[in-house]
Amino acid sequence: MLKTGVVKITEKQELLLFTEQIIPQESSNFLEELKQELDDYRTAINENTNEIEANYEYIREVEKKIDILSKKIDELTLFVKGKKEEKNFDFSPLTEKEKQVFFTLYVQTELQPFTTYDSLAKKLNLSSQLVSSYITNMLEKGIPIIKRYSEGVIYIKLEENFRQLQAKKNIVGVNTLLTYWF
Repeated sequence: MLKTGVVKITEKQELLLFTEQIIPQESSNFLEELKQELDDYRTAINENTNEIEANYEYIREVEKKIDILSKKIDELTLFVKGKKEEKNFDFSPLTEKEKQVFFTLYVQTELQPFTTYDSLAKKLNLSSQLVSSYITNMLEKGIPIIKRYSEGVIYIKLEENFRQLQAKKNIVGVNTLLTYWF
């Protein structure tokens, strides 16, 4: 018989008591460590994703610059070979009156290098100030007109590439009857 106050514990009971205390604590530690590792892994993935996105944007910018350089090299190659590529002119549509002024400018600079506002005004039966206003409007709309100043007089003409493109494709859309000039 056992004495009072003393409890004898068998080895089996001792092992059971030990596992009831240690296993939940160790499993809790294990889960906490696992959670920490997963958080670290997720953070690393996010950082790598941001780095990949930044690299992709940088590569896209480099590709754009390479495209621009490639076009310039092509232009230089054509220039060296003596061929000139047609430019794409971007301009807003002209009004009918602006088209008349444009056509008159086109015709008058066919045989002479430049013309004046006064010369255009006489041909169109308009004032020089009004012709000047139409020329300014055409410049604002993107028509490439070259101006030269000499002794207080303004001389104007169309840029040669634009003139040639107009002759080939009528890009301005001038529809003037031949009888207009007779």
